[in-house]
Amino acid sequence: MSSYSGTGSRKGQTILDVMLSLQESEPELYTDDATKGIIQLKPENNVLKKARDEIDVHVEQSRLLDDSDLAKLTCLRCIINEMLWLGPTVPIIPPRESSEECTVEGFNVPKGTMLILNAKALHTDPMLWEDPNVFKPKRFEGTEEERRGFKFIPFGSGRRRCPGAGLAIRLMALTLGTLIQCFDWEKAEGAETEVDLPKDKDTELWVDATKFMPKRFETGKGEGYKFIPFGAGRRVCPGVNLGRQVMALALGALIQTFEWERVMEEEIDLTEGTGLSMPKAKPLQALCRPHQATAKLLSKV
Repeated sequence: MSSYSGTGSRKGQTILDVMLSLQESEPELYTDDATKGIIQLKPENNVLKKARDEIDVHVEQSRLLDDSDLAKLTCLRCIINEMLWLGPTVPIIPPRESSEECTVEGFNVPKGTMLILNAKALHTDPMLWEDPNVFKPKRFEGTEEERRGFKFIPFGSGRRRCPGAGLAIRLMALTLGTLIQCFDWEKAEGAETEVDLPKDKDTELWVDATKFMPKRFETGKGEGYKFIPFGAGRRVCPGVNLGRQVMALALGALIQTFEWERVMEEEIDLTEGTGLSMPKAKPLQALCRPHQATAKLLSKV
């Protein structure tokens, strides 16, 4: 990260350290988005030089940039869009309701269906975007990319789009633009060259995400918010404990009273089918016979 060579107690700190300390005292000005923008603008990257040159051309050196300059700073606009694209403010758009029956990709959506849209998944879908895990602001050099369909929705869309979107974008542009205008940036000694950006979800959170592997939970440690089968927070399913008990008793009784064998030697297919409870596309088949130790007990059932 680039070094900050100021005076006083902040001398020798990185600019990121300074911004984080300012964020504590003035969070409305020094937002997460502005900080992320600085991190992603690597000094050796041509994007930073291009943004600085653009500001030098359109803004007099005797003043700081202001609202009237933003329309001329297309590179800065691209950088802001790229920041919102890689990390939308609200990754999951608040629920909507379908106003009429329709068909989407072959699925019938009845009128009144609750719809939940994953903006983060849309923004990193390789079918919609080229190089979805690369920080590349030039993808927004044509304004049509921002407006084409619904593949870029950092503030939602339609009549219920965030009413503060315009103000938020202006504040981000003014904050980031001023930092680019007022400071020369260079990589701090010993700093990493590459910036960690989102990776494929299957490899980022879980090892062997498509395999049945109970040992991943052997540590008993909390899994944060990457394992939420019953939701999380104050609105976690109120029946979570009962659900776990019933499942444990049912599965435990089946294991206790029967001996199980696989029908075929190939790995179990965990491909998901369609339905609210995520049924498997191929039903599990197994052979069972009463366990000798519990045969007498089963005869009484």
